[in-house]
Amino acid sequence: MSDIEQAYDTTRTEPGESGVVDPVLPRLTPELLAAYLATEVVDDDGVVWSGVRAVERLEACWVITAENPFSEPRRPEENAAANDHLAASIRAAGFATTPLVGRAADGSWSEACYAVRGASSGQVRAWGRAHGQHAVFRLSDDVHEVVSCWGAGTLASRARVLGPSDPA
Repeated sequence: MSDIEQAYDTTRTEPGESGVVDPVLPRLTPELLAAYLATEVVDDDGVVWSGVRAVERLEACWVITAENPFSEPRRPEENAAANDHLAASIRAAGFATTPLVGRAADGSWSEACYAVRGASSGQVRAWGRAHGQHAVFRLSDDVHEVVSCWGAGTLASRARVLGPSDPA
């Protein structure tokens, strides 16, 4: 059984996170994980944070959304309300947010999201769990990681800066 299957098929308590009990979750399929890994991350000014022609230098951050829990489409107004709640939770914990968009390279999909700097992995993953997310992204100067919100750690990673001919 793969790490993804183990992470999403059982009810269990996460070691080191007392009291966190996972429900039986919708599966994170290999196709969905590949889509997460290929996600381009862009800010409001069109600066690419991760993907083809991404900026060369980037301060490490987390990228999180509350849209479309478990990748099930939801009405735009529901997504907007969920993201507003997420941003309020992040700010209440003392962190700033930077609005971003995560999108497919072919333009077939996009979600509003936020960059958060300085928060711990546990805190960001807890926000993700609270909003029904399979995973969050961790961006560093050179790596784009897909990190499970439910206990399997880093699910996949790729170079953050991709050239125009590199596959996403």
